[in-house]
Amino acid sequence: ARTWRTYRRSAMGVTGLAFLLVALTCRRLGVPPWAAACVLLTAVLAGHERFFARPDMFSNLGTAWTVFAYHALGQGCMRGRWRWALLLPLGQVLWTNLHGGFILGLLIGLAFLVGTLLNHLTRSSARDAGVPVAVPGTMPWTAAVLAASALACLANPYGWRLAVYPFPEVPIGTSGPGHSLFLQSIAEWQSPFSKWDVSSPVLFAFYAWCLLWILVLLLRGPRADFRGVCLALGLSVLAASARRHIVLDVLVTAPFLARELWRAGAEAP
Repeated sequence: ARTWRTYRRSAMGVTGLAFLLVALTCRRLGVPPWAAACVLLTAVLAGHERFFARPDMFSNLGTAWTVFAYHALGQGCMRGRWRWALLLPLGQVLWTNLHGGFILGLLIGLAFLVGTLLNHLTRSSARDAGVPVAVPGTMPWTAAVLAASALACLANPYGWRLAVYPFPEVPIGTSGPGHSLFLQSIAEWQSPFSKWDVSSPVLFAFYAWCLLWILVLLLRGPRADFRGVCLALGLSVLAASARRHIVLDVLVTAPFLARELWRAGAEAP
């Protein structure tokens, strides 16, 4: 019993640290505390069924840390970038040796890279009312850190074999090797859209989350931060494949959703 209580406290600590990082990312994005609190409460409601002692709690923390660090990398000066350029691959090594969800760190980095490129092409940062999306020269740093993080995934006892391990385990679509009979019989691997259930607080919050992102895309359009849009598209596909991934979706996209909703309200006539 004492060991189980220790596990529960550890899980609460890891989850709390993940949401602290999300709150700090909101602050870096210039989101007012009240707007951040509203979105974070929705995120807690959507992800609370995964707030217990399971190995994937390390991926919850890893995703929150990676989003925070990549955003800090984009905002930092030359001296600050060196720090985050070193910390991100080191964090990727630790994540790789803790949980199989480490591949999300690379996908988050790729979303930041593509989103930063789209931000520069659409010049959305210049129209964002003095809240910069990213300082100039971010893309080379992001690309270099992403490449270093990919190599960091090989720093484990099994080398490249562990680096490709997560792919067969991620169920995408309705058929294929990821959708074995074993996975189909487990509730957490079921799609949240396989059976609509608005009476479930988790699913209701997730449906609301998706609708809020649709509202953001309609209201903000090309003025949106495309880093958040790319993250939302990628993580929403993952969350739609299995309800256990909903918590990852809300942790990664909460800061950007809060910022876009706040900006949409501020720009409303």
